Amino acid sequence: MKRKELFGIYELLKGKNVMGGNFPIKFSYALVKNKKMIEKEIKEVTELQPKLTPEFEQKRHSILDKYAKKDENGRIIWADELSKLPVYENKEDMTKDLEALEVEFKDIIDTFKIKEKEYIDFVEEEIVIDFRMISINDCPDYIEPTILEKLEFMVND
Repeated sequence: MKRKELFGIYELLKGKNVMGGNFPIKFSYALVKNKKMIEKEIKEVTELQPKLTPEFEQKRHSILDKYAKKDENGRIIWADELSKLPVYENKEDMTKDLEALEVEFKDIIDTFKIKEKEYIDFVEEEIVIDFRMISINDCPDYIEPTILEKLEFMVND
């Protein structure tokens, strides 16, 4: 299993459909134990995720906000509200300002790119976790196939 796969499993394990379920004790115990193991690994992965400096991010957001088109109430107009993609005015000047910012923070950005590549390699690594296994006989009589598919790593035939 790759580290990055743990995030999807974790989201499932902490969800209401799983943690709020009325399952047999052995199944519930295995879920809780495995969730704790995954939490530990995810915490480590999250802490290692590289970040740009707050100063760079503040300046970048300031530039993006400056060129974001706003309505009469000063609220951003979204090209795609779901993905938070604003409509920008004067994209040419915005691009120049962003390029100048990249020049100003070149060393920081270069270091970030190296760390980001290392991080991507890290989350793509195959890992072995000693998950709490459970017999198929100790699983609930009914469990949604999509949930069972995600939990298959912890079920013995």
